[in-house]
Amino acid sequence: MNMSLYRDLFVSEARDHLSALNALIVRLEEFPGDKGAVDELFRHAHSLKGMAASMSYEQLASLAHSMEDQLSRVRSAELPFVPSLADLLLEGSDALAGMISQIEAEAETIGDAAGLVERLAAFQPPPEKTWTGERRRASDRDPGGQPSSPTVVHQFRQTDSFKSIRIKTETLDRLVTLADELISQHHRLADCVQRSGLADFDEPLNQLSGLLRDLQNEVFKARMVPFSFIAERFPRLVRDLARKQGKEINFQLDGKNIELDRGILEEIAEPLIHILRNAVDHGLEQPRERLAAGKAAVGDLRLSVMRDRDQLEIVITDDGRGMDPQLLKSKAVENGLISPEQAEGMTCQELFLLVCCPGFSTAKTVSEISGRGVGMDAVQSVVSSLGGLLAIDSAVGAGSRIVLRLPHGFDHPGPGGASNN
Repeated sequence: MNMSLYRDLFVSEARDHLSALNALIVRLEEFPGDKGAVDELFRHAHSLKGMAASMSYEQLASLAHSMEDQLSRVRSAELPFVPSLADLLLEGSDALAGMISQIEAEAETIGDAAGLVERLAAFQPPPEKTWTGERRRASDRDPGGQPSSPTVVHQFRQTDSFKSIRIKTETLDRLVTLADELISQHHRLADCVQRSGLADFDEPLNQLSGLLRDLQNEVFKARMVPFSFIAERFPRLVRDLARKQGKEINFQLDGKNIELDRGILEEIAEPLIHILRNAVDHGLEQPRERLAAGKAAVGDLRLSVMRDRDQLEIVITDDGRGMDPQLLKSKAVENGLISPEQAEGMTCQELFLLVCCPGFSTAKTVSEISGRGVGMDAVQSVVSSLGGLLAIDSAVGAGSRIVLRLPHGFDHPGPGGASNN
């Protein structure tokens, strides 16, 4: 049997499993007692191992099997789900992702993860005193002091792949074009019939018009995907950046099931990553700095998606150090971006938008992630190109709020060939 025929399906399903693996590992790090999440995580690793073995991808199957073994120990309460285990499992997930990319590219060989397999097999938890303190996070309790109840874990099974399939964006774009061309030709045909006085064609043309309208609507529905299409990577992103900087962050993601056009989602993915990275690096303080300011050691970062009629609103808020409009003003004048006279007439909201000027930043040092200004010019450019608006609000010591208002889908011509605008 030529197994290469099933390569694309394997890559698609394997990436679904990896996405769930990443999300569940990050979740378990925050809620290690969530038995349902442990069981689900084990099933994803088991399914990935079985799929890889059936395709004869031995290195991938071996790594997934090692991850499955450790998760089996967690399920049986033999091994606690400690941060160092989460780090190792996420390293395994990254290695699996690399192998899957090599498979997709039809590489002659797949990377060897023998060293990582050995480290997984030899893993033992550190002394309890080194990790129990990490569990005492503000995010584990609500304001009333009671343990917060975990949200429902997204369930994924291999059978789900038979209910939906992945379609390339180019194919969807072509379908949209074909639907528009059909509607245009229908309009021309209807004009010809009207000029010819062929009344017998009126009824079938009306029926055809309705069918074409239904076809167009279905094509546009096919382009609509949930926000989770791009957002499932965000908890892992925030978690890794926070760990790297020694910060503790409670990240919340709301509205990930809201649907919008796939083309818009693909455009805003990178801008949202810029905003989240800057919030972690420059917006949220170190635990000691937060405690000294009378805040909880754990910072709050929230990304919310809401729909308001034909508009989509994406809001990113943090309770970090905030931005000083007067500092932004003086920095912009110093860099020659605005004149002193212009600066005096600007509102706070206009001053906050100065961070969208190319290269503008108030960061005192350049880091791998840099300051609040990095990438904000790209954010504004993408939002504007999509016909949306960007707004920024902030208060010193209280945090920042960034709002992206976007159309939730592209406009398209109606059945008569004219725009719906």
